[in-house]
Amino acid sequence: MKKNVIAVSALALAIFSTGAFATEGTVNFEGEIIAQGCDISSNTDEQTVKFGKIAKSAFPEAGSTAGAKEFSIVLTACPDTLKKASVLFEGTQSENDSTILALSTEAVDGISAATGVGIRIVESDSREAVTLHQNTSEYDIKNSSATLNFIASYIRLGDTEVVPGVANSVANFTIAYN
Repeated sequence: MKKNVIAVSALALAIFSTGAFATEGTVNFEGEIIAQGCDISSNTDEQTVKFGKIAKSAFPEAGSTAGAKEFSIVLTACPDTLKKASVLFEGTQSENDSTILALSTEAVDGISAATGVGIRIVESDSREAVTLHQNTSEYDIKNSSATLNFIASYIRLGDTEVVPGVANSVANFTIAYN
């Protein structure tokens, strides 16, 4: 009897284990390291977008936005070989949405951090939300320069209650060229 159980078990294992084999593949990575990119204008390489004080009531429902502020990244002294540029914004994203920067949880001057909102960046021309950790649309480089325009605003996160407090965040950026 034990031999039959072992034989049946071995046969079942052989039949059902064929799905465990993986298919192999390849990922190729290609790119180019260039000698020089554009300069980033000293007025726009490190900037602060000031939203000011926004009332909790400005966020009556999920997805409500408030405090929209324009900002730009200005590229200058671009080599003639560069024709297009895009931006990759990096920062801590909101828990469920890669287009929303999470707010810092740090208190400032004894004021605790706000909750229930994040910061969304959109491209000025298309009004498309920027996805963090992905390149934006491409911007033309003309006459060795380009101005990349964006709008940032606070946005209410789902049905989460908005709790007043300091509403700061940070996004670093990298310029990519085509």
